[in-house]
Amino acid sequence: AEDCHLLFLPGEEKPVRIQEWLKSLTNLPILTVSDQDGFLDNGGMIVLKNNGSRLQFGVDLRRVEKSGIKISSKMLQVANEVRED
Repeated sequence: AEDCHLLFLPGEEKPVRIQEWLKSLTNLPILTVSDQDGFLDNGGMIVLKNNGSRLQFGVDLRRVEKSGIKISSKMLQVANEVRED
């Protein structure tokens, strides 16, 4: 995984396994994305949410920036949740 830019962790994966992945990628410039509930609380960067006919997303901006990744302000404007602190 250290050679990739983005890692999608499926929501069907066991939470313990996702936490292991996230821990192993700490401080690496790899964007972590999942559709698992609580993903941002567990250390993820972007969580995808299906709200009926719309796909929405939340971002943990401090984790993204800590890893050295830049996200455009336009992308953050359409996020339904942005965590900064």
